[in-house]
Amino acid sequence: MNKPLVTQADVVVSQRGHDAGSVMLVVGMQGDRFALVCDGKLRMAERPKLKNCAHIQKIGRSQQAEERLGSGHQLSNSEIRKMLLPFSIRLGRKEP
Repeated sequence: MNKPLVTQADVVVSQRGHDAGSVMLVVGMQGDRFALVCDGKLRMAERPKLKNCAHIQKIGRSQQAEERLGSGHQLSNSEIRKMLLPFSIRLGRKEP
């Protein structure tokens, strides 16, 4: 089964665990197998969750996050929530 590769600044949905169904932003990678994800609300930018890439599904990419993270800036929790809002609405959720 070929899954699309998840990279920094991708927007993903958690498929497994207590956070299943949550929309999150990939803020970093640890190797090819693990992604550091946060949503800016329950999982803050200061403590991103280490998530197995097999347990998340890519649903899009945030250009804003790509620009900010690519230039070495840290994202605030409010910025992350604003970036995730359009994806959450598209999935029929009110909040990220």
